[in-house]
Amino acid sequence: MLLFMSGVLILETDINQIQGFKKALPGVTLRVVSLAKDAIKEMTNGHWDFIFLNSCKNDGAFVSAWAAEHAEKFKGTTFFVHTLSTPTAKRMHGILYRMKLHVHCKCLPWQDIALMRHVLEHLKKTSPGSI
Repeated sequence: MLLFMSGVLILETDINQIQGFKKALPGVTLRVVSLAKDAIKEMTNGHWDFIFLNSCKNDGAFVSAWAAEHAEKFKGTTFFVHTLSTPTAKRMHGILYRMKLHVHCKCLPWQDIALMRHVLEHLKKTSPGSI
């Protein structure tokens, strides 16, 4: 059963990062989780246009591996790995990339104005009335 038809899922524990996303994506309902198990539950129950994964407590790497195992479900999803740890970012990116999933690394994605504008425009097109 799909709970969400489209949207933005964020795995993040830092309140400043979360506030940054909220400011960068005004009017967008963001689903923010802080644990791998919660991210996987959301990914199982719905379709996400954008998934932002931080490496907090290695949860992002765990979620990346899980998504790779279920890659077919995420063919229309764009993943963003956002972490200050370069080795972890490379590992997470590699896991998703090898499964031919659309993935980018951005240290602080919410500060990338062009990226956030793209996210907003995409969501306006795919889910009218949700923004």
